Amino acid sequence: DSPPAMRTFYGKRLPRFTAEQSRFVNGSADFFALNHYGSSWSEYFEPAIVEEAPHDGTLSKITTDGLVHGQSVWLYGAGWGLRKLLNWVHRRYGHPSIYLTEGGWSVAADTADEGIKDTDRVLYYANYTSEMLRAMTQDGVDVRGYFAWSLMDNFEWEQ
Repeated sequence: DSPPAMRTFYGKRLPRFTAEQSRFVNGSADFFALNHYGSSWSEYFEPAIVEEAPHDGTLSKITTDGLVHGQSVWLYGAGWGLRKLLNWVHRRYGHPSIYLTEGGWSVAADTADEGIKDTDRVLYYANYTSEMLRAMTQDGVDVRGYFAWSLMDNFEWEQ
């Protein structure tokens, strides 16, 4: 069944599984698909404060001090955050094969020359893929692929 926190938050909107159904689906995934663009961290709040807060994100206090900021307001680059996330998924879900199905960096290019050189995006991918490699070679995480966000991925949104 779903974790208690999800059951509390979503209630009847979540399906109920019988014990037999839970046993059948538990551990049945072929791989873990993960989207990751950037990193940030949040501040701890006392449980009493959290219980009284609406579940709409207004209580969130995100810290991004010292992180590189992309063009998108929500995008903060930190390859070490990807490595930490890969390790967490590796431990939490029993060492699955992981595919990074989406990730990328937005940056404004005011001139054609800036768009061609694209240094910020090159640095982003170099940082993220090197941290992914460390997770694989030093930490034993089974990453099978990384799919970079591209011009073609946005085509669907423009239709």
